[in-house]
Amino acid sequence: MVSLASEIAHMVLAPALKKKILAEPTISIQRYFGCCQQAFEIGAVLGHAFRDNFVCFIQLFSLPGRQEQYAKQIRLSITERFSEIGNPETLFDLAMNYQESRTRKTWRGAGKSEDQIEDRMKVHELTEKYAFEQLHFEVIEGVGFGGTYPELLEKMWKDAYESPVDQHKVELLRRAGMSIGSRALDSFPLAKQQDYLLSGVRSFVKKHHPELIPQFALVDDVQF
Repeated sequence: MVSLASEIAHMVLAPALKKKILAEPTISIQRYFGCCQQAFEIGAVLGHAFRDNFVCFIQLFSLPGRQEQYAKQIRLSITERFSEIGNPETLFDLAMNYQESRTRKTWRGAGKSEDQIEDRMKVHELTEKYAFEQLHFEVIEGVGFGGTYPELLEKMWKDAYESPVDQHKVELLRRAGMSIGSRALDSFPLAKQQDYLLSGVRSFVKKHHPELIPQFALVDDVQF
C-alpha cells in the first residue's frame, strides 16, 4: 500500500539530501530539523482540513480496515507529545525545537558534554533511511495535531506566518534549511496552504486509491 505520509516525506527530504558516490545520501542534522518542521506542518494543515472527516482521511495512511484504530493511535500520540513538551507555544515547539531537544537529550544520555553536543550539531549527518522514517512519522504527528487541535493550529499558524516577522526567528529557520525570503516567511495563509495541499491529496487518491474517490467526493473542500 502506498501511504500519503511516505509521499510527503519523500517530497520534503529529496531536495535536502547530499548525494554521495558509492554511499547512501545523507542530510545535515540542522537541515533535518527544518525538514521535520516542514513535514509536520504539511500534516497539520491536512489534518485540519479533514478534522470533521478524520477517519476517512486516515485511510490514506493505514492498512485497509484499520483506519479507526489508527486514528485513535494518532490522536493519542500527539497528546503524548504535548505532555512531553509541557506547554508548546509555537508550531516550532511542536516539531523542529522538539526534535532538537530530543537529540540533545539523547546525546547527553550517551555521555556527551555540552561542548561536544554543540560541535556535533554543526557537523552531524543522518542517513537517508533514518531521516525518511522520522519524517514519515512527523507527517503523521502533524495530521494528529491539525485534526485534534484545529483551533490551536489556527492560532499558531497565524502567529508564525500571518503576523509581523520576527527576524531572529527567520534567521534560525534559514539556518535549518527552510526556504525563507528576505523579509517574510515563505508560506501562505492557512486557507491558501490548505487549498494547495488538497490538490495534492486529490491527485494522490486518483492515482493510488481510486476506490476511495466516492468517499472523498463527499468531503467538503475536496472536489473531484
